[in-house]
Amino acid sequence: MRIPPIERTTPLKTHVPMLYIALAFALSACATSTTTPETRTAASNGAAAGSEIGNMDHMASQEHDFQQRLARVDGVSIERQMNTISITFRTDFLFDVNSVRLNPTGYNEIYHVAEVLNRYRNTVVRVNGHTDAAGAEKYNLELSERRACAVMDALVNAGVAPSRIMAQGFGKTCPVASNATEEGKRLNRRVTLDVITPGSEPGSGAIPSPFSLSHRTGCASSPFSLHG
Repeated sequence: MRIPPIERTTPLKTHVPMLYIALAFALSACATSTTTPETRTAASNGAAAGSEIGNMDHMASQEHDFQQRLARVDGVSIERQMNTISITFRTDFLFDVNSVRLNPTGYNEIYHVAEVLNRYRNTVVRVNGHTDAAGAEKYNLELSERRACAVMDALVNAGVAPSRIMAQGFGKTCPVASNATEEGKRLNRRVTLDVITPGSEPGSGAIPSPFSLSHRTGCASSPFSLHG
């Protein structure tokens, strides 16, 4: 392609500053595009730190919303450690004795939990059922599983995606108080909802995102039957 000659109507000296400016931009672009492993590592670390701070701010906001929704509930406690929010319900608040069906008050409070979860869709939920040490081990294990599944079902009915939820029963294996007293037993009978930012737990990878069906243990149809 033939480049047309420069018209001499414009004095040549007016083009010289523009030439220097163009050259300066070209040199600047070359300088900024040259990175070293050190600068790439620093940028990566900065991005990771920014992401971590963003997750913490996000979880702090979500914790605040849980506190607002559940503030007047006596049978629940809320605790946050870094990127995990643990919401613990006493089972006598959610269920009648030996029942795996949420009572109306319990269902209403689980609905409030779902309202918050539906506003923060980048977290997943692990529902853990626990019992005291009274009774047969198998009975307690399956009771805790069925109760965890009942809470999971209530969350799903309230609009939380099933892929965000894992339910598991632990029976009497994880006490938080002595089973030698009635008060200790009451504290051990509980359902805990751990609200987690995927991949944020120590040794992460244990928290898939989203949960697969195989991680919702004990929630399939079972011949085991309890009252309710």
